[in-house]
Amino acid sequence: MRGTILFIVVVLLNCNVEAQSRINRSILTPIEELFKPDYTRSSELEGVDLSGAIGSPYEQKEFKKGELIDLSFDKKIVGMSFRYNVYNNQIEIREHPESENISAVVKSDQVFVRIGNKEYHYKEYTDAYGEPKKGYLIKLRCNADINVYKELTKTFKLPKVAKTSYHKNEPAKFMDTEKYYIEIDGKLAPLKMNKRKIVKSFPDKQAELKSYINDKGLDFKKEVDLVRLVAYYDTL
Repeated sequence: MRGTILFIVVVLLNCNVEAQSRINRSILTPIEELFKPDYTRSSELEGVDLSGAIGSPYEQKEFKKGELIDLSFDKKIVGMSFRYNVYNNQIEIREHPESENISAVVKSDQVFVRIGNKEYHYKEYTDAYGEPKKGYLIKLRCNADINVYKELTKTFKLPKVAKTSYHKNEPAKFMDTEKYYIEIDGKLAPLKMNKRKIVKSFPDKQAELKSYINDKGLDFKKEVDLVRLVAYYDTL
């Protein structure tokens, strides 16, 4: 009887280890296997000296502590560091601060990363021109019925050598673009950052929203004011 129990325990432990191994493999995959090419090996950037480039391919160059949530296994992984490579549309992950090995989070709508008060979700959505897209969106409101997302994109401009002595060399440059989306009842819709079009994006309570905007002097050049408006709508 004791032998039977011991056998069952060993089998369960082995199954648990194997399942854990599958989870880890599903989440952490080397960049070179997931993304071909990444920005350092892109033919567009090959041979380009980026040391003097204006801007960066990253949202923030430094890795920051965060947590990874795998919805398919209802699992949370903490203690690792992340950064968002906007140019490559990937979340890079480092297990330890001293480690030189960098992996990438699998692109899946079942896996997201939380860093501070931001969440990075891989989504399928339609942009303002009606074009289908896939990529990371940054959720600016967490644990809310109505969500606001930000889309970051980076465009790379090659350096230019001055043609004459009257001109100056132009360094390589990463140019940033920000766009916003609202999610109501699980549906994502693009937002135009002006008062009239933002109010029209909501299915109801538009008169209340106009009054709130005027009373609070909201300025939609500021991301925080968009988040405030959506938070207010969530209370109506």
